[in-house]
Amino acid sequence: LAELAEWFQEGKPTNVAIICGGASNGLVVLCFNAPDGASEFFGQKLWDKLLASTFVVKTPRGVHVYLRSNVLIPGQIIAKGDNSSWLEIRADGMYIAAPPSLHPSGVLYEAIGAESIARPKNLPDFIKQQVATLGLKARLAEEAPKKPAPAEEYLEGKQSAKFNEIAVRKLLENCVFIQYCRDNAATLTEPYWWAMVHNLAVFGQVGEETAHELSKPYPQYTEAATNKKIEEAHEQRKQGKSPH
Repeated sequence: LAELAEWFQEGKPTNVAIICGGASNGLVVLCFNAPDGASEFFGQKLWDKLLASTFVVKTPRGVHVYLRSNVLIPGQIIAKGDNSSWLEIRADGMYIAAPPSLHPSGVLYEAIGAESIARPKNLPDFIKQQVATLGLKARLAEEAPKKPAPAEEYLEGKQSAKFNEIAVRKLLENCVFIQYCRDNAATLTEPYWWAMVHNLAVFGQVGEETAHELSKPYPQYTEAATNKKIEEAHEQRKQGKSPH
């Protein structure tokens, strides 16, 4: 837990992944990369049941349906029409990005199903039967998942700017502390101001610009003083320190 906390406090574009297969008690994730893929594959009646009984994640392209299997299932990719990855079956030896991971498109993965994971009977046979019924063909996902790019490379690219922009927007929308500082900037105490700047500074240029914007109503605000606090925040972050 300490390692996870340290990693997330770095302000890096960090996502969360879960190992599939036997290592996670037979976890199998069906990744539908089409808006209506799950309802078409399961049928509307069964799909409604699954939404109420198992963990489901909404993604930019469709949904991820989390299930468990008593029998190991190989990773598979199933095409449909022009969609070469209409359904991806993430199973033994693979992993799946989990909420609140950030998709490269800039959309967060969102949990929408139950908190438990269903274990249907004969899942491998059911998948095989549905693939045949829909007239589809499955191929084994023989290629190993690509390793994520080093954090340093990720941070230098366009993905970093997009991540930072979304992160700051989410802070303004959901973080009670940042909202309090914004709404009470004229009467903030020094520690609150410093902590607000520190929390925003980790998100690159957009974070620094937002720190300046929110700080302007503060009676002691100056551009130089705020820039100094931003520099201090970067130094503190390098040392693994946090305002919390």
